[in-house]
Amino acid sequence: MEKYNLKEGLILTEDEQGEEIIDNKRIIIIPIYKWLLEKLNK
Repeated sequence: MEKYNLKEGLILTEDEQGEEIIDNKRIIIIPIYKWLLEKLNK
């Protein structure tokens, strides 16, 4: 994230969900099926 100067990142998983804040950077952890459903509904 530092290399690309990002303040937020996304990790797609099989079934885990959560959020982590590390060094003032937000990492969103979401199951891929939920991410895909969000994309389809936009």
